[in-house]
Amino acid sequence: MKSRALFLAATLAFVPVLGQQSVPLAHAQKSAALSDEITWDDLWPPGEDERLEEIYTTYMATLESANPEGIVEGGALDQMMQFGTFTTVEELDNTRVKIPGFVVPLDFNAQNEYTEFLIVPYFGACLHTPPPPPNQIIFAKSKKPTKVDDIYVAYWFEGVLKTQRNDTALADAAYELELAGMSDYSFR
Repeated sequence: MKSRALFLAATLAFVPVLGQQSVPLAHAQKSAALSDEITWDDLWPPGEDERLEEIYTTYMATLESANPEGIVEGGALDQMMQFGTFTTVEELDNTRVKIPGFVVPLDFNAQNEYTEFLIVPYFGACLHTPPPPPNQIIFAKSKKPTKVDDIYVAYWFEGVLKTQRNDTALADAAYELELAGMSDYSFR
């Protein structure tokens, strides 16, 4: 039971690590000509904490009843699951936003240019830790290749946000961003 509580706490700890201020959703629907700064909290629908905890608790109960001996390292059940839902904040659909985050490349080339990648709220998400819930991952796509010199630092991402599901080999995303621009992130 103690390990279950620790895992749940770690899973929920991702909620916004960048930009602690929140933008009211009514404000996020301004003219498409302007980008409203949002945080990862703004992508989190009401009641999602409870839904995530219920999903995790149900999964762990099923896992424990099917495997009373526990998970064997290297065994079939020794994998990191992505918990969460594709529930989105519908008011954000088709809005022009600016959000801080980290790049998770889906493919690589010698020039560090990408036309599709994931945007996540904290460093290492999807690569070295359990992926955030789908509604805390943004699938970014760009019409022309976007150069990303350093995937270890945070950036500002700007573009039109859509409530669009995308499944990838690394993690699934509940949001999609038509990338219009990217700039260095600095905490004010």
